[in-house]
Amino acid sequence: MQPLQAGLEALRGLAEVQRVGLSGDYLRVIGRDLQPQAMRQVCASAQVTVQAIKPDELTLEDAFLALAQK
Repeated sequence: MQPLQAGLEALRGLAEVQRVGLSGDYLRVIGRDLQPQAMRQVCASAQVTVQAIKPDELTLEDAFLALAQK
């Protein structure tokens, strides 16, 4: 399994994660009260090295997908 795919699967297991997806050569995680240390630990348990965790703004696409899932 590719590292990004393993990280994607691992992060889906966190209760705080609402959505996680592959975006180019990184994973984009959306959730509430996300804890960087918890994300690093779950990735490490899947043998995925985290290079950086950066907060980002939600996009119009994110809002649309959230509404479409309801």
